[in-house]
Amino acid sequence: MPQMSPNSWMTLMISTLMMMYTTKLMIIYEKKETKKKEKKKKNKTIFMKW
Repeated sequence: MPQMSPNSWMTLMISTLMMMYTTKLMIIYEKKETKKKEKKKKNKTIFMKW
């Protein structure tokens, strides 16, 4: 592993952490959106039956 200055290493760590965090948030958001859509679909089917 090449020798890096502590400052650059910190920035690298922060950037990777930020990337992980943002991707996690996006995944959570997508899951919530799909759940909402599913609920809407279910409600429509229930109304159709009635």
